Amino acid sequence: LTVIEEELVSIQLTPLSITIPQGNNQTYIATGTYTDNSTSDITNNVNWISSVISVATIVNGTAHSNSMGTSDISANLSGIKSSLAPLTVTAAKLKSIQITPAIASIPHGTAQTYVAIGNYTDGSTVDITNDVNWSSNDTDVVTIVGGFSQSNSSGESYIRANWSGVDSNEAILEVTSAELTSIQITPATASIPKGNNQAYIATGTYTDNSTADITNDVNWSSTNTAIVTIVNGVAQSQTSGTSTISANLSSIDSNIATLTVTAVELTSIQITPATASLPAGNNQNYIATGTYSDSSTANITNEVNWSSTNT
Repeated sequence: LTVIEEELVSIQLTPLSITIPQGNNQTYIATGTYTDNSTSDITNNVNWISSVISVATIVNGTAHSNSMGTSDISANLSGIKSSLAPLTVTAAKLKSIQITPAIASIPHGTAQTYVAIGNYTDGSTVDITNDVNWSSNDTDVVTIVGGFSQSNSSGESYIRANWSGVDSNEAILEVTSAELTSIQITPATASIPKGNNQAYIATGTYTDNSTADITNDVNWSSTNTAIVTIVNGVAQSQTSGTSTISANLSSIDSNIATLTVTAVELTSIQITPATASLPAGNNQNYIATGTYSDSSTANITNEVNWSSTNT
């Protein structure tokens, strides 16, 4: 009796038919059936064939998709051929979404722009910022539309994007207190006589469009301190001339205000004596003393216009 070694009689491929997106791989298994009805995994022994290699190539049972279309996968060994297993390759599918920046911090009232990049099964990347659905886990802090996030209050929110059932990474956005954006000092133009003071007000505008009086917080300056000095918004005239006034805080410069100091002005007249009594026919001499805006005084007896209520 001669015993003949069992021989391969058929090859079965699995899966028999499948569809994958471009860029993905598909693993096949080749099962051999022998004359004694035994079976064996012969995936690594058979010769693999793809009918359209521009659509798919296959090595050791792993088919790699190259472009959209259909290719028939088959295997053979020892003159035995498998049945055909159609492999259909569709358009590449979205695999992951990456949003940037991953971490950001902005002052209240400002916005942060995000970009969403889609990674596809064929290895390509596409900007899908305007396609994804954006979300913020705390809309009291941040709202987001089309990748443009608007801060609503101080705090922290997590930003996400989703499209076609694919979720992005999670980005952290911190909203800090509103920051100073501009300083406006008033009055913009003023003229005072020598010796007088001029009060200024500094108003700060912030990133959330709020305003505040920051007169006592800013650093005041005068371009010509021989003419004008300024402390806490109060400008003191020193002599006639012109100086420009400005304020600065947190590296923010104000507008420029012009202050002109003119000659001293008469502020009051004192005549002496205040009370006098004399006999009819006699004379009484009076002196008129002028006090000026710079606190100086002068005898202006001969310059004033004198009058009597009962001539």
